[in-house]
This record gives sequence, structure tokens and C-alpha cells, in this order.
Amino acid sequence: MMKARQTGFTIVELMVTLLVAAILAAIAVPSFRATIEGNRVTAATNALVATLQQARSEAVRRNARITVCKGGASATDCNTATGSSWEDGWILFSDKKVDTGLAVDAGQDQILRHGGQGLAGTIKIVEKGSGPGYVSFNASGRFVTVGATAAPMSTVFRVCSSSSALGDDSRARDISVSAAGVISSQRATSVSAGCPAP
Repeated sequence: MMKARQTGFTIVELMVTLLVAAILAAIAVPSFRATIEGNRVTAATNALVATLQQARSEAVRRNARITVCKGGASATDCNTATGSSWEDGWILFSDKKVDTGLAVDAGQDQILRHGGQGLAGTIKIVEKGSGPGYVSFNASGRFVTVGATAAPMSTVFRVCSSSSALGDDSRARDISVSAAGVISSQRATSVSAGCPAP
């Protein structure tokens, strides 16, 4: 009587397969981390650019001052305290009461949008030098100081990841806001993991 031949993997074949899978996973994981971090930088950049563009278009549409400043998810005022960060979030509001402060004045000003929540962690957003901590557009779409004098301003934001998965030429994007209100972004090169200001 003939015995039926059994098929399957031997223990040696199974061990070789597991070893190959482990080597491939070890190679793929670092590049996958880099992809995730790169996507986080891009998403944060796009979120801030979209908010700034919305602020400018709302200022022109409403014929009124519109301001974007640091403030978290439930903020009802600009967070101007030392140590407050753009990556904690921001608020976009109609700044009807033109004064020298960055307060959202109850009964006059209106918060139009909260943005940027959930960016903290490896993502940092820093301004050039001692940036104003806000972007305010007047009715003609120009970037101006807060207050009645409304002098022209410009600034640069750097959106950066401190993750070691990214190289110094791929970890950051710079967002420029000119005095004319033109908003543009570009890749920043030679940026260390400390994410220095632009």
C-alpha cells in the first residue's frame, strides 16, 4: 500500500522565510518613517498656507481687517505669552475693533476658524527673527501691523520636523508673507534637527 506524501514547509524553510522578512522590514521601516514625517511637514505647511490665504481673501471680501494669531483649539484670544507656539494651533478672526492689542474683543470681533491643532510633537513652526506673532491683512489684502497706524509688514514662517528620520535638506518648508500680502512656500535646505528660525 502506497503512503500519501505530506506537503508543507520544513522548519529550515520557515526560518529562512522569517529571516528574509525581518531583513526586508528592517530596511523598509526607516524609509517609511521618513515618508510619514515628510507628509506631516507638508500637511502642516498646507494648513498654515490655507489659513493665511483664507484670511487675506476674507479681508478683501469683507472689506475689513482679518488677523491670524497663535491660539489653541479652544482659544478665544491670541496666545501671546512667552513660550506659546504656532504648532499648538492658531485662530483666524475678524478684527473689527482696530486697536493696538491682539485681543479678540467680545461683541465686536468674531472668530472665523481654529486651525493647526494636533501638529505638536516633532513639528515646529517658528518665525523669522522676532516675528510679530500674528499676520493681519487689511481690506486691500496687505499685511499690516495691528493698530490704527497699520504699517506694512512681512515675515517668514518655518515649518520643520525635528525627527531624525529626515535629512537636513528635507525637514523644513519656509512660508513667506510679503507686505503686499503675497503668500508663498518653498523647501528650506541645510536645516538642522534643532529647527532654527529662518
